[in-house]
Amino acid sequence: MSMSPSLRPRVVVAVSTLAAALTAGAILATVAGGSSSSSDPGQREYALPDTLCGLEVPRDLYAPLFGPGARLSVEGSFEDTTGLATMDRCTIELDGELTLWTEVSGQDSFEGELASTSNYIAGEPVELDYEMADGVPVDGEYEAMVWPGYALAGTSCRPSPGAITNSFTLVLRAEHPDDEEESVQVLSALIQPYMRAALTHSQCEPGPNPASGYSDG
Repeated sequence: MSMSPSLRPRVVVAVSTLAAALTAGAILATVAGGSSSSSDPGQREYALPDTLCGLEVPRDLYAPLFGPGARLSVEGSFEDTTGLATMDRCTIELDGELTLWTEVSGQDSFEGELASTSNYIAGEPVELDYEMADGVPVDGEYEAMVWPGYALAGTSCRPSPGAITNSFTLVLRAEHPDDEEESVQVLSALIQPYMRAALTHSQCEPGPNPASGYSDG
């Protein structure tokens, strides 16, 4: 599948179909070593990274995001930051093509993130055409929603002296797996642990904040 800076520019999802596929058994079968080729390390000529952009989450949760190839490179790993803040980002290329992109922002809602005009990948503007109505909510500690190849998680941040944002939003885009239902299953299993890991490295203390658009606000 070809890669371009417009990483999955349009997505049309039948929510009822995807939601039906998101049973606990389906997620476990896909992520924990099912027969899907996306999680087969035999197709990879490179070693999986020890972390996902410097954040420690179980490897079996992010392994399906890494497809066949020979050379992997990571730029802007979150482990290089002193505290995740607005616009910190990480990109991963596979054989010279962008395969995964993740960032944190101070957007106060998923709607705000989707409508943001400041989305760039590798310096190129991105036209996001994901609709809230097409997203699949993910139960857990934080608000989270996924689409094929795209996941969001967010929380309000407790007010504190010197705080520059009221909210913390985590964005993850992945080109692999290319099967839409499998992508939603994998991202649904990953997004909550990934959000917890990001917050442990962030400047946000989750808690009520009336200025945030998230439910804890």
